[in-house]
Amino acid sequence: MAGTGRRRWLHDVALRVFRGLPGPMKRGLVAGATPNYTLGAVCVLVHDEHVLLLGQPHRPGLSLPGGLLDRGETPEAAVAREVAEETGLRVDAGDPVMVAVHPDGHAVDVVYQVRLRERPEVRLDSEARTAAWRHPSEIDKGEVDATTRRILRVCVIEGHQPRAGAVLPADGGHP
Repeated sequence: MAGTGRRRWLHDVALRVFRGLPGPMKRGLVAGATPNYTLGAVCVLVHDEHVLLLGQPHRPGLSLPGGLLDRGETPEAAVAREVAEETGLRVDAGDPVMVAVHPDGHAVDVVYQVRLRERPEVRLDSEARTAAWRHPSEIDKGEVDATTRRILRVCVIEGHQPRAGAVLPADGGHP
């Protein structure tokens, strides 16, 4: 068998063996062979081009409201829960505006943006110690963590709009 044909044959055999394994064993093999990421949901609350930032004891500097998903929780439910817990605000976050993948920290953040007509009263709880409305141009680099800076740059400063996908031609050119 030629090199390519042999590799394809071995690949097919491995897939057939994998298919015959019990479900828990399959999941264990996949979990052990793939990187593990935590999943979070973050909300960019914007009023009059100012963003709500929170000071929290478990994070360096200021950050956006949000947190990790609970087991079985959707990102939409998690962001609504986290915003309520940290600020006392109830939100319908709508659709995500971006997904931020952080390979160095093995984390993924589903990012939502809520534009507010009026500036609400923020009621801090035990997680958040301070709250500040800041225009992105007023935020010092060291004042927020790298993840928050990236999300603000993409969502607020650059005004990120989702890009439509397309099927590309087989020759590698553009449609």
